[in-house]
Amino acid sequence: MLKLFGPGRAPGPDSGIPPRMALVAAALLDLEPGRALDRASVALSLWGEVGETRAAGNLRETLRRTRLWEERAGLKLFQSAEHMLTRDGGTLTSDVLLFQSLDEPQTAAELRWLLELYVGDLLADLDPVPESLESWLYSKRLTLRDRFVTLALAGARSVGGEIGERALQRAQEEAPYDEAILRERMIASASSNSTPGPRTLFNRYAARLKQDLNVDPEQATKQLLVELEPHAYPVASLASMEHRHGVPASVVNIPKLLILPHPSAVSCLPPKQSSLKRLVEVRVFVDRFDLSEESSILVVRVDEGWRCQIEVRIGTVRISLQLLAR
Repeated sequence: MLKLFGPGRAPGPDSGIPPRMALVAAALLDLEPGRALDRASVALSLWGEVGETRAAGNLRETLRRTRLWEERAGLKLFQSAEHMLTRDGGTLTSDVLLFQSLDEPQTAAELRWLLELYVGDLLADLDPVPESLESWLYSKRLTLRDRFVTLALAGARSVGGEIGERALQRAQEEAPYDEAILRERMIASASSNSTPGPRTLFNRYAARLKQDLNVDPEQATKQLLVELEPHAYPVASLASMEHRHGVPASVVNIPKLLILPHPSAVSCLPPKQSSLKRLVEVRVFVDRFDLSEESSILVVRVDEGWRCQIEVRIGTVRISLQLLAR
Protein backbone atom coordinates (compact mmCIF):
# COMPACT_ATOMS: atom_id res chain seq x y z
CA MET A 1 0.00 0.00 0.00
CA LEU A 2 1.22 3.48 -0.87
CA LYS A 3 1.18 5.52 2.33
CA LEU A 4 0.47 9.20 1.82
CA PHE A 5 -0.67 10.05 5.37
CA GLY A 6 2.26 11.05 7.54
CA PRO A 7 5.67 10.59 5.87
CA GLY A 8 5.26 9.28 2.31
CA ARG A 9 6.20 5.61 2.00
CA ALA A 10 5.89 2.74 -0.43
CA PRO A 11 6.19 -1.04 0.02
CA GLY A 12 9.40 -2.90 -0.74
CA PRO A 13 12.37 -2.10 1.54
CA ASP A 14 14.89 -3.05 -1.16
CA SER A 15 13.35 -0.87 -3.84
CA GLY A 16 13.59 2.44 -2.01
CA ILE A 17 10.80 4.96 -2.45
CA PRO A 18 9.50 6.68 -5.56
CA PRO A 19 10.56 10.26 -6.26
CA ARG A 20 9.04 12.66 -3.77
CA MET A 21 7.03 14.52 -6.40
CA ALA A 22 5.68 11.21 -7.70
CA LEU A 23 4.10 10.67 -4.30
CA VAL A 24 2.60 14.17 -4.49
CA ALA A 25 1.26 13.40 -7.98
CA ALA A 26 -0.29 10.17 -6.66
CA ALA A 27 -2.03 12.11 -3.87
CA LEU A 28 -3.18 14.70 -6.40
CA LEU A 29 -4.78 12.00 -8.56
CA ASP A 30 -6.29 9.99 -5.69
CA LEU A 31 -8.06 13.11 -4.45
CA GLU A 32 -9.28 14.01 -7.93
CA PRO A 33 -12.72 12.73 -9.03
CA GLY A 34 -12.05 10.05 -11.64
CA ARG A 35 -8.39 9.81 -10.53
CA ALA A 36 -7.17 11.18 -13.87
CA LEU A 37 -5.66 14.49 -15.00
CA ASP A 38 -4.00 15.70 -18.16
CA ARG A 39 -0.23 15.93 -17.90
CA ALA A 40 -0.16 19.70 -18.30
CA SER A 41 -2.43 20.15 -15.27
CA VAL A 42 -0.31 17.81 -13.14
CA ALA A 43 2.89 19.58 -14.17
CA LEU A 44 1.52 23.04 -13.39
CA SER A 45 0.11 21.86 -10.06
CA LEU A 46 3.52 20.55 -9.00
CA TRP A 47 5.85 23.14 -10.53
CA GLY A 48 3.65 26.04 -11.62
CA GLU A 49 6.05 28.64 -10.26
CA VAL A 50 8.75 27.76 -12.83
CA GLY A 51 6.60 28.15 -15.94
CA GLU A 52 4.80 25.73 -18.24
CA THR A 53 7.82 24.51 -20.26
CA ARG A 54 10.04 23.74 -17.30
CA ALA A 55 7.13 22.22 -15.39
CA ALA A 56 6.48 19.79 -18.28
CA GLY A 57 10.15 18.86 -18.33
CA ASN A 58 10.19 18.25 -14.58
CA LEU A 59 7.17 15.94 -14.90
CA ARG A 60 8.82 13.90 -17.67
CA GLU A 61 11.95 13.44 -15.54
CA THR A 62 9.87 12.47 -12.49
CA LEU A 63 7.97 9.87 -14.53
CA ARG A 64 11.23 8.45 -15.91
CA ARG A 65 12.62 7.98 -12.39
CA THR A 66 9.28 6.56 -11.27
CA ARG A 67 9.42 3.90 -14.01
CA LEU A 68 12.81 2.81 -12.73
CA TRP A 69 11.35 2.41 -9.25
CA GLU A 70 8.36 0.50 -10.65
CA GLU A 71 10.71 -1.97 -12.38
CA ARG A 72 12.68 -2.60 -9.17
CA ALA A 73 9.56 -2.92 -6.98
CA GLY A 74 7.41 -4.83 -9.47
CA LEU A 75 4.62 -2.34 -8.81
CA LYS A 76 2.85 0.31 -10.84
CA LEU A 77 2.20 3.82 -9.57
CA PHE A 78 0.68 5.46 -12.66
CA GLN A 79 -1.02 4.58 -15.91
CA SER A 80 0.62 7.01 -18.31
CA ALA A 81 -0.73 7.92 -21.74
CA GLU A 82 0.50 10.59 -24.14
CA HIS A 83 -1.58 13.38 -22.62
CA MET A 84 -3.06 11.83 -19.46
CA LEU A 85 -1.87 10.55 -16.12
CA THR A 86 -4.15 8.08 -14.34
CA ARG A 87 -4.40 5.91 -11.23
CA ASP A 88 -6.80 3.00 -11.30
CA GLY A 89 -7.33 -0.59 -10.14
CA GLY A 90 -4.11 -1.66 -11.86
CA THR A 91 -1.95 0.74 -9.84
CA LEU A 92 -0.76 0.53 -6.26
CA THR A 93 -3.60 1.52 -3.94
CA SER A 94 -3.07 4.19 -1.29
CA ASP A 95 -4.18 4.83 2.27
CA VAL A 96 -5.81 8.06 1.08
CA LEU A 97 -7.99 6.16 -1.39
CA LEU A 98 -9.02 3.57 1.23
CA PHE A 99 -9.66 6.29 3.83
CA GLN A 100 -12.09 8.11 1.55
CA SER A 101 -14.19 4.95 1.17
CA LEU A 102 -14.65 4.37 4.92
CA ASP A 103 -18.03 4.53 6.63
CA GLU A 104 -18.51 5.29 10.32
CA PRO A 105 -16.82 2.51 12.32
CA GLN A 106 -19.27 0.15 14.01
CA THR A 107 -16.84 -2.44 15.37
CA ALA A 108 -13.50 -2.43 17.15
CA ALA A 109 -11.83 -3.82 14.00
CA GLU A 110 -13.24 -1.03 11.83
CA LEU A 111 -12.17 1.63 14.33
CA ARG A 112 -8.68 0.12 14.56
CA TRP A 113 -8.44 0.15 10.76
CA LEU A 114 -9.32 3.86 10.74
CA LEU A 115 -6.50 4.59 13.20
CA GLU A 116 -4.05 2.52 11.15
CA LEU A 117 -4.91 4.35 7.94
CA TYR A 118 -4.84 7.92 9.19
CA VAL A 119 -1.45 8.37 10.90
CA GLY A 120 -1.07 12.10 10.35
CA ASP A 121 -1.41 14.92 7.85
CA LEU A 122 -1.34 14.26 4.13
CA LEU A 123 2.31 14.23 2.95
CA ALA A 124 3.46 15.41 6.37
CA ASP A 125 7.14 15.31 5.38
CA LEU A 126 6.70 17.48 2.30
CA ASP A 127 9.02 20.30 3.31
CA PRO A 128 9.35 22.81 1.89
CA VAL A 129 5.94 22.79 0.24
CA PRO A 130 6.15 24.06 -3.36
CA GLU A 131 4.44 27.42 -3.72
CA SER A 132 2.08 26.08 -6.38
CA LEU A 133 0.85 23.41 -3.91
CA GLU A 134 0.43 25.45 -0.74
CA SER A 135 -3.25 26.30 -1.10
CA TRP A 136 -4.24 22.86 -2.40
CA LEU A 137 -2.30 20.98 0.29
CA TYR A 138 -3.62 23.15 3.13
CA SER A 139 -7.21 22.66 1.96
CA LYS A 140 -6.88 18.87 1.52
CA ARG A 141 -5.13 18.40 4.86
CA LEU A 142 -7.90 20.29 6.62
CA THR A 143 -10.67 18.34 4.86
CA LEU A 144 -9.08 14.96 5.55
CA ARG A 145 -8.32 15.84 9.17
CA ASP A 146 -11.92 16.92 9.77
CA ARG A 147 -13.16 13.67 8.24
CA PHE A 148 -10.87 11.66 10.52
CA VAL A 149 -12.09 13.50 13.62
CA THR A 150 -15.73 12.96 12.61
CA LEU A 151 -15.20 9.23 12.01
CA ALA A 152 -13.13 8.79 15.18
CA LEU A 153 -15.81 10.45 17.32
CA ALA A 154 -18.57 8.35 15.78
CA GLY A 155 -16.52 5.19 16.19
CA ALA A 156 -15.65 5.95 19.80
CA ARG A 157 -19.35 6.41 20.63
CA SER A 158 -20.33 3.16 18.90
CA VAL A 159 -17.47 0.94 20.06
CA GLY A 160 -16.23 2.39 23.35
CA GLY A 161 -13.66 0.55 25.44
CA GLU A 162 -9.91 0.90 25.13
CA ILE A 163 -9.95 1.31 21.36
CA GLY A 164 -12.62 4.00 21.72
CA GLU A 165 -10.43 5.93 24.14
CA ARG A 166 -7.48 5.58 21.76
CA ALA A 167 -9.62 7.02 18.98
CA LEU A 168 -10.62 9.98 21.16
CA GLN A 169 -7.00 10.62 22.11
CA ARG A 170 -5.96 10.58 18.46
CA ALA A 171 -8.83 12.87 17.52
CA GLN A 172 -7.79 15.31 20.23
CA GLU A 173 -4.21 15.26 18.94
CA GLU A 174 -5.48 16.22 15.50
CA ALA A 175 -7.98 18.83 16.78
CA PRO A 176 -6.59 19.96 20.16
CA TYR A 177 -9.13 22.77 20.68
CA ASP A 178 -12.27 20.87 19.69
CA GLU A 179 -14.28 20.66 22.92
CA ALA A 180 -16.71 18.11 21.50
CA ILE A 181 -13.83 15.64 21.71
CA LEU A 182 -13.02 16.65 25.27
CA ARG A 183 -16.65 16.20 26.31
CA GLU A 184 -16.74 12.73 24.77
CA ARG A 185 -13.59 11.79 26.69
CA MET A 186 -15.07 13.12 29.94
CA ILE A 187 -18.28 11.13 29.44
CA ALA A 188 -16.38 7.97 28.53
CA SER A 189 -14.11 8.36 31.57
CA ALA A 190 -17.05 8.85 33.93
CA SER A 191 -18.95 5.90 32.44
CA SER A 192 -16.03 3.50 32.83
CA ASN A 193 -14.73 5.04 36.08
CA SER A 194 -11.30 5.14 34.47
CA THR A 195 -8.31 7.43 34.86
CA PRO A 196 -7.71 10.18 34.09
CA GLY A 197 -11.16 11.17 35.36
CA PRO A 198 -13.40 13.93 33.98
CA ARG A 199 -12.01 16.59 36.31
CA THR A 200 -8.39 15.79 35.42
CA LEU A 201 -9.21 15.86 31.70
CA PHE A 202 -11.05 19.15 32.13
CA ASN A 203 -8.28 20.77 34.22
CA ARG A 204 -5.55 19.76 31.79
CA TYR A 205 -7.50 21.13 28.85
CA ALA A 206 -8.46 24.35 30.66
CA ALA A 207 -4.81 25.01 31.63
CA ARG A 208 -3.60 24.43 28.07
CA LEU A 209 -6.39 26.57 26.62
CA LYS A 210 -5.56 29.40 29.01
CA GLN A 211 -1.86 29.21 28.21
CA ASP A 212 -2.25 28.91 24.43
CA LEU A 213 -5.25 31.13 23.71
CA ASN A 214 -5.99 32.91 27.01
CA VAL A 215 -9.63 31.79 26.99
CA ASP A 216 -11.77 29.52 29.17
CA PRO A 217 -13.56 26.31 28.16
CA GLU A 218 -17.06 26.60 26.76
CA GLN A 219 -19.99 26.79 29.17
CA ALA A 220 -21.30 23.45 27.88
CA THR A 221 -18.05 21.78 28.92
CA LYS A 222 -18.14 23.37 32.38
CA GLN A 223 -21.74 22.30 32.85
CA LEU A 224 -20.90 18.75 31.83
CA LEU A 225 -18.22 18.61 34.53
CA VAL A 226 -20.79 19.65 37.14
CA GLU A 227 -23.16 16.91 35.98
CA LEU A 228 -20.46 14.24 35.90
CA GLU A 229 -18.86 15.09 39.25
CA PRO A 230 -21.56 16.61 41.47
CA HIS A 231 -19.68 15.60 44.64
CA ALA A 232 -16.99 18.15 43.79
CA TYR A 233 -19.46 20.93 44.69
CA PRO A 234 -20.86 21.85 48.11
CA VAL A 235 -24.07 20.08 49.17
CA ALA A 236 -26.63 21.91 51.31
CA SER A 237 -27.57 20.46 54.68
CA LEU A 238 -31.35 20.46 55.00
CA ALA A 239 -31.34 20.16 58.80
CA SER A 240 -29.19 23.26 59.29
CA MET A 241 -31.31 25.57 57.14
CA GLU A 242 -32.88 28.61 58.73
CA HIS A 243 -36.05 29.49 56.86
CA ARG A 244 -36.61 33.16 56.22
CA HIS A 245 -39.23 34.50 53.86
CA GLY A 246 -38.53 37.55 51.78
CA VAL A 247 -39.82 38.98 48.52
CA PRO A 248 -41.06 36.38 45.99
CA ALA A 249 -38.86 36.19 42.89
CA SER A 250 -39.09 34.40 39.54
CA VAL A 251 -37.18 31.14 39.21
CA VAL A 252 -35.60 32.44 36.01
CA ASN A 253 -33.56 34.85 38.13
CA ILE A 254 -31.70 32.07 39.94
CA PRO A 255 -28.19 31.87 38.47
CA LYS A 256 -26.56 28.51 37.75
CA LEU A 257 -28.59 26.23 40.02
CA LEU A 258 -28.35 22.52 39.24
CA ILE A 259 -30.56 19.92 40.96
CA LEU A 260 -29.57 16.26 40.71
CA PRO A 261 -31.61 13.18 41.70
CA HIS A 262 -30.93 10.91 44.64
CA PRO A 263 -28.61 8.00 43.58
CA SER A 264 -31.34 5.45 44.35
CA ALA A 265 -33.63 7.12 41.84
CA VAL A 266 -31.21 7.06 38.90
CA SER A 267 -32.25 3.59 37.81
CA CYS A 268 -35.77 4.80 37.04
CA LEU A 269 -34.57 7.37 34.52
CA PRO A 270 -35.05 6.53 30.83
CA PRO A 271 -31.75 5.66 29.09
CA LYS A 272 -29.75 8.48 27.51
CA GLN A 273 -31.93 11.17 29.11
CA SER A 274 -30.81 13.91 31.44
CA SER A 275 -30.79 13.19 35.15
CA LEU A 276 -32.45 16.55 35.76
CA LYS A 277 -36.11 16.22 36.76
CA ARG A 278 -38.95 18.48 35.69
CA LEU A 279 -39.99 20.87 38.44
CA VAL A 280 -43.69 20.61 39.23
CA GLU A 281 -44.02 23.23 41.95
CA VAL A 282 -41.50 25.88 42.91
CA ARG A 283 -41.73 28.65 45.52
CA VAL A 284 -38.81 31.05 45.69
CA PHE A 285 -38.13 33.71 48.31
CA VAL A 286 -35.27 36.22 48.23
CA ASP A 287 -33.94 38.36 51.08
CA ARG A 288 -32.16 40.72 48.67
CA PHE A 289 -31.34 40.22 45.04
CA ASP A 290 -28.56 42.07 43.25
CA LEU A 291 -27.86 41.07 39.65
CA SER A 292 -24.40 42.66 39.82
CA GLU A 293 -23.21 39.93 42.19
CA GLU A 294 -21.13 37.14 40.65
CA SER A 295 -22.99 33.85 40.35
CA SER A 296 -21.92 30.75 42.25
CA ILE A 297 -22.91 27.13 41.75
CA LEU A 298 -24.67 25.00 44.36
CA VAL A 299 -25.60 21.39 43.69
CA VAL A 300 -28.28 19.86 45.91
CA ARG A 301 -29.45 16.26 45.89
CA VAL A 302 -33.15 15.78 46.48
CA ASP A 303 -34.42 12.99 48.75
CA GLU A 304 -35.91 9.70 47.56
CA GLY A 305 -39.36 11.26 47.34
CA TRP A 306 -38.05 14.06 45.12
CA ARG A 307 -38.68 16.66 47.88
CA CYS A 308 -36.13 19.27 48.81
CA GLN A 309 -35.55 22.61 50.48
CA ILE A 310 -32.57 24.54 49.28
CA GLU A 311 -30.73 27.64 50.36
CA VAL A 312 -28.34 29.39 48.02
CA ARG A 313 -25.96 32.16 49.10
CA ILE A 314 -24.52 34.38 46.37
CA GLY A 315 -22.57 37.26 47.84
CA THR A 316 -25.12 39.25 49.85
CA VAL A 317 -28.00 37.36 48.27
CA ARG A 318 -29.78 34.62 50.14
CA ILE A 319 -32.31 32.52 48.20
CA SER A 320 -34.54 29.89 49.79
CA LEU A 321 -36.40 27.35 47.66
CA GLN A 322 -39.14 24.95 48.59
CA LEU A 323 -39.87 22.52 45.79
CA LEU A 324 -41.48 19.27 44.91
CA ALA A 325 -40.07 17.54 41.83
CA ARG A 326 -40.91 14.35 40.00
